[in-house]
Amino acid sequence: MRIGSRVLIVNLGPPRGDQHAVTQVALPLGEALTAVAEWLDVPVDGREQRG
Repeated sequence: MRIGSRVLIVNLGPPRGDQHAVTQVALPLGEALTAVAEWLDVPVDGREQRG
């Protein structure tokens, strides 16, 4: 990680690095990644690949 990098933490419990994070997402990882993929308009069902 570079100095000045922005960090987002996805974790259900208190993370060790929360003092370094821009924000924390308190969701199960699969749910959080699915939401991010939908926001980025990336298919998550495996049928399509971005190229």
